Amino acid sequence: MRRKRIAALAVGTALTVGVGVVVALNQASDNDGVGGGVENTRSPEEISSYWTDERKRQATPG
Repeated sequence: MRRKRIAALAVGTALTVGVGVVVALNQASDNDGVGGGVENTRSPEEISSYWTDERKRQATPG
């Protein structure tokens, strides 16, 4: 009976640690460089002149 408790405790601990690692990795990768401290130094005019009709048509999400 004692071995079953130890085994159950070990499995529970492994699951808890595993979930914690997954959550930590997921939170670390949520930004993926989007808005993660990126500063825009271009003027609105420069940005709007960059987005020509051709670039808008060729743009893909992400």
